[in-house]
Amino acid sequence: MNYKEIKDLICKGMLECAISKLKKEASSAHSDEIEGILTTYSYMKEYMLEGVDDSQRKNLFGRLLCQTYELLNAINTENEEPGNPGIFYQKLRVRNSAGYRSISNIVSELETYTETIALDKAIDAGKYSAEANKRHESNSIALFDSIWTNTRMSNSNIEELKGMFESGLVPKEDKILAIGAIMMSLLATFDIKKYLFIIDCCNSSDKEIKARATIVFLITSYLYDDIIPLYSEATDRIKLLEESPELKESLTTVIIQFLKTLDTKTIDKKFKDEIIPELMKKQKELKDKMGNDLIDENSFNEMNPEWQADMENSPLAKKIKEIGDLQQEGFDVYMGTFAQLKTFPFFRETANWFYPFTTSHSQINSLFPGNGEGKATVMSSILKTRSLCDSDKYSFCFMLTQVPESQRGMLTAQMDAQIEQQINDSIKMEQTANDISNTYIQNLYRFHNLNSHRAEFKNVFNDVTKIAETRSVKQLVDNPQSNLMIAEFLFKNSHYMLSYPYYQKYLAETECTDDKLYQRIGYNAQRLGLFDEAIKMYTTADSISPNNAWVLSHLALCYTMTGDMERALDFYRLIQLMQPENMKITLQTCKCLIKDGQYKKATEMLYKIYFEQPENASALRMLGWCMFETGNRTETEKFFSAISESGIKMTPNDHANLAHALWINGKARNAMTEYAECLAASPETFESVMKDDAHILNRYGINDVDIMIMKDMITSKKQQ
Repeated sequence: MNYKEIKDLICKGMLECAISKLKKEASSAHSDEIEGILTTYSYMKEYMLEGVDDSQRKNLFGRLLCQTYELLNAINTENEEPGNPGIFYQKLRVRNSAGYRSISNIVSELETYTETIALDKAIDAGKYSAEANKRHESNSIALFDSIWTNTRMSNSNIEELKGMFESGLVPKEDKILAIGAIMMSLLATFDIKKYLFIIDCCNSSDKEIKARATIVFLITSYLYDDIIPLYSEATDRIKLLEESPELKESLTTVIIQFLKTLDTKTIDKKFKDEIIPELMKKQKELKDKMGNDLIDENSFNEMNPEWQADMENSPLAKKIKEIGDLQQEGFDVYMGTFAQLKTFPFFRETANWFYPFTTSHSQINSLFPGNGEGKATVMSSILKTRSLCDSDKYSFCFMLTQVPESQRGMLTAQMDAQIEQQINDSIKMEQTANDISNTYIQNLYRFHNLNSHRAEFKNVFNDVTKIAETRSVKQLVDNPQSNLMIAEFLFKNSHYMLSYPYYQKYLAETECTDDKLYQRIGYNAQRLGLFDEAIKMYTTADSISPNNAWVLSHLALCYTMTGDMERALDFYRLIQLMQPENMKITLQTCKCLIKDGQYKKATEMLYKIYFEQPENASALRMLGWCMFETGNRTETEKFFSAISESGIKMTPNDHANLAHALWINGKARNAMTEYAECLAASPETFESVMKDDAHILNRYGINDVDIMIMKDMITSKKQQ
């Protein structure tokens, strides 16, 4: 079946074409439903052609499209079920052959477990019933599989789910597990009833359920962005979410947490493989003949130190820091550590990847005397910390079960007391919704990247940058505050390609008067090579808060990169007036003057530096070049020789420039030695200087044939 082709036809509203293709794939069991859709559609078309005004036509047509889409999913699942070896279809075959118990039946067992445990503890507070817990774990897995494989829930199924979530006797862990099961079912196929149920859970009064439901809402909305708009009940329900500022803020936070999982090597591939090389190419074009880059790389990449304090103290920055501090490196802090610990039998059961950590679990309870209560150990403290997700906590425990009991005590005793105190301090803090969503995302990331069946499931982490751009989500988080939060987070983590569009949207929606923000946006554009845009942003920042040396220097740098040396010089001169002792700016000004052909002015400034700092390598190189360009043979050799005599490590360009100086003064044999040094250090530099500087050598009477012979002698000598 060409599933995607038929789905695309449905999304485009080409109902008859979609039904025609679907009809060829369907068994006789679906004949009545297909004919019902065609009959209804036939009447609708006839009424339209007759000019009958029907206010419900739009809604009815939408329902027919949804019905066709659901039929497509049902037929596709049926066709895949018999031979597909995937774990989902294995579970589905069990469901269709032996069947799974109803949700209400399992819920009754879960409630009984709670009552049993409560009674046991009333009799003996330290009692642990392995049998009751094993039975509970079996029922939990049955609940998960029953929800997961129910691809098209009925109204009664949804009512059973609601009853479970409203029950005060069903353990919290099982409700959380059910959220994971709903997500897995939605990964397999879209079901409007489950999607609406998840939206309802996004407004739950329980922060753990709400946080996880918010994540499932985002994932589902992303995966079915083209389908959800067909369901008016979904769009209406999402519209209601706009009335909850708290929920919209939570969505923004979760989006940022998803962005924390970015693999920078992949996400920044375009930045590193396309933009950076282009900037380097531009840099090379602007490279002068003095062995110096016209643009100082440190200055180009230097952020404004003033931002640091502002970004740390602003309310927005504190919010971003709170998200970022959950784990400095996101999931990667412990991903590598626990990646090899996901092969225990526990992880062969799909449900267990989504089960909240509890020391009551029968496979690890022996590690915790007294059911993990009362006795505070370093190990139990580690397992309470917010830094580890549930999956990693189970891995940690299973690792310990492999250690002989005699050595286990020694292992935990060796843990540093200071670490213990730090951990205990961290767990005293109440777990926030941000903590919950962050660790749940880590759980999901591990499932999608470490589970042995991971290739069978749609992996939202492959392109998390698109989550905020889906239609269902965009209408909730596409606001100035959210856009700025996302932009600042991405900027702080050097994701310049990703942050820039969010900054642009923020500026388009607000009347910004924050000069520091314009500076950051300018810097962002600059790092992307968008120098004209960077100039606009820096200019605006300067108009709000004039004469900031950092802004002026970066304006000069951007004008230099665009080749407008005159404007670059204007800004360098302005900075010189403000900071006359700033040698770095003075030298940069001289570079621009030389690039602009203003050798006399450059020489005047450079002589001042030379008299104060006779061994300043940059000044010597530039003075030598000015002399070379203006025909002063003696001074050219003097300054380029001074570099060699000063003990400064010579660059390939230094050797080439000294060779030029020697040659124009009739010392061809000495020049040959320096050219050979240049070639040995950098063949590329040797090739470029012999080509690019030929026109200057010509002015000194060294013709192209002489240059060719010199080049041939140097090259052939190296090859001997």
